[in-house]
Amino acid sequence: MRRTEFIIHLDRKVRVLTLKGKHPSSDSALTFSSERELRKLAAQWPATRLVEIWNQLPGVKPVTRFTDRDTAIRRIWAVVQDLAPADGASAAASRDLGAKTERVLAADLTAAEFGRMNWVLHRLGPQAIVYPGQHQHARAAIQSFSGPIRQERVLTHLGWRRQGTQYMYLHAGGALGTDGSLPLVQVELPPTLQLFEVKPPGRSE
Repeated sequence: MRRTEFIIHLDRKVRVLTLKGKHPSSDSALTFSSERELRKLAAQWPATRLVEIWNQLPGVKPVTRFTDRDTAIRRIWAVVQDLAPADGASAAASRDLGAKTERVLAADLTAAEFGRMNWVLHRLGPQAIVYPGQHQHARAAIQSFSGPIRQERVLTHLGWRRQGTQYMYLHAGGALGTDGSLPLVQVELPPTLQLFEVKPPGRSE
């Protein structure tokens, strides 16, 4: 039975290995094959390790921190699972996710950037070709073949913000509401604002 293993090395680089009937052996690497296994591995990791792993993945926008551990694991898993070999790939094939692959190229874009389709060359490289006059056809094709698209709302400023009928306060550690931390609200601030973190009442330093 074929099994796809994702391997995290000591240098924080991730590889994907498709094996048949056995597990990879390595004294300097950790493996996982599901989001649940990744969560179990990462339960005691410092937040900086998750940031280092994320920043090693191809095509992602580097970050300095995540809002919380759950967000980090969910985003890492979303990227690595898409880079596993296709079903028709050789069972012995392995790929370094930091290298160029034929199956997946990724870029982190705003909706406006995506719509203009002028990002292909400088984000994906010279081998990603959109022929003259075909940019909007390429956009439509990407949307058509993408399937369900998960939407995330990431806030990038400090201070008060209204959400529905309630107010929340945004800071470097996330968001605070009337009942404490709001783990579902994602806040990612630039490095110059990373020191502006509010400790919830009762939380020790």
